[in-house]
Amino acid sequence: MELPINSVLERVDDYLFERGSKGFRVAAGLEKHFSLAELHGEFPELSNPDVLASIWERLDNPRADETRKARLKMLYAFLVGTGLDARTAGAQDAMQRSLAETRFVAASKTWTLADGLRELPRLASREARELVEREAAASLDAQKGAWNTRTDALFSAVAPLGHASATALVESARARPFSRSLPLASDFLAGTADAYKDLLQFALKRVDPALKPAQARLHDAERAAQGPWLSELLRKEDLEHAVTRCLGDLNVPSNANGRIAVEAEARAGRWPGAHVFALHVPDQIRVVLTLDAGLETYASVLAAWGVAQHRAGAQRALPFVERTLGDLAVPTAVGVLFESFLLEEGWLKRYLRLTSSQAREVARVAAFRQTFGLRKEAALAQAAHALLERGPGEAVADEYVQRLSDALLVQVPKGRWAHDVDPTAPQLASLDARALEGLWHQSLRERFNEDYWRNPATGRWLLDQAHNAQRDDAVAIAAQSGHEALSAGPAARRRVAVMGA
Repeated sequence: MELPINSVLERVDDYLFERGSKGFRVAAGLEKHFSLAELHGEFPELSNPDVLASIWERLDNPRADETRKARLKMLYAFLVGTGLDARTAGAQDAMQRSLAETRFVAASKTWTLADGLRELPRLASREARELVEREAAASLDAQKGAWNTRTDALFSAVAPLGHASATALVESARARPFSRSLPLASDFLAGTADAYKDLLQFALKRVDPALKPAQARLHDAERAAQGPWLSELLRKEDLEHAVTRCLGDLNVPSNANGRIAVEAEARAGRWPGAHVFALHVPDQIRVVLTLDAGLETYASVLAAWGVAQHRAGAQRALPFVERTLGDLAVPTAVGVLFESFLLEEGWLKRYLRLTSSQAREVARVAAFRQTFGLRKEAALAQAAHALLERGPGEAVADEYVQRLSDALLVQVPKGRWAHDVDPTAPQLASLDARALEGLWHQSLRERFNEDYWRNPATGRWLLDQAHNAQRDDAVAIAAQSGHEALSAGPAARRRVAVMGA
């Protein structure tokens, strides 16, 4: 199918608007769900291999200049990802139905899989968590066919989308090779191992004083990473004011002069935390916001404001591809940078009026929470690579258990493996984002001192980064600041230092 590039871009714009709008309505509780398969049915040309082949021919043209080739590569990667989404959409819809409709009974209550997995770390009773984790894992194991169907669909999409292997297909869609990301994952795991082990013991005691680390299960570590004992310090009524005051100190308009709109109306079915939907970059950025007490909500809201500000700050004059389709690790890194204000004792004392000892406690637990998430993502990236290389099976499931257990130092239920290991490997972009954030933080402290989080010069820096949108990927941005490659070192060292383990 020969389509002019401008026509393809118009359809991409329409697709992103529709997908963002539907996602926004579900997150805001205005609708229960939307069908990914139906959405892709409205845009068949975006998953047509002929369109991919046409763009590849343009990339192969020696007369094309490097700037045009760079933009075509972004478009090509996006369309490979869209093609992959289209071919796995039916399986993804089935997975969502399974989460919403599969029920089990545990702890004197009937749960859906979705509710059980979401609420599990929030249950104060360890006995209740044990029961819910066991039954949820058993239900997931019984339903693993829905998740394996997604993997099967991915493998069947390899040849139609013009790739030699499942690994090559995912690398193309993610625009990053495993050869770069897997060493990054290993470095993150190695760089945080000792500090994580020490602070895990501290956090588990806060969850249950009688709990021995050797007995700990995944649900214990997940609850510890949420820091439920901090809720009295991280109050619901302080969150919005803290964010807007911080943005004011940075001289960054909180709503980006009208480009960011917040949906915060209380209604049943709303997603907890905060979620960003870029309908049109930079002019229509939507944030669904559910305020609550506690570390999870604070982290989610801060990260969402960072991503939203970056999306809304893109120059309108940039080509559509650079404004919208580039490396997702870049806005994600801004989100991590904002979320990491919780690691700054000075920020906590200034905006939440905490004492020095309270701020130290919150910062340590926030660093532990991030390190727990980082180590889990690193292990899941490795597990996703094994799944792509060998396909689903007991050996891959056993490897998942071993990798997660080694990374998190807790017992991991095998029944969750098909649910937890996403063959499209979203962790690849997240690891890049965490590494980039570490380099940014190091640079900001050097340039604007330790209280960079309230310096208007930091605000100008943030807006400068946003102006370029996703024109450059994470590796190119690192190179611009004098780093030959993304490195786990700065991010890992920072969290280890804050944990003080």
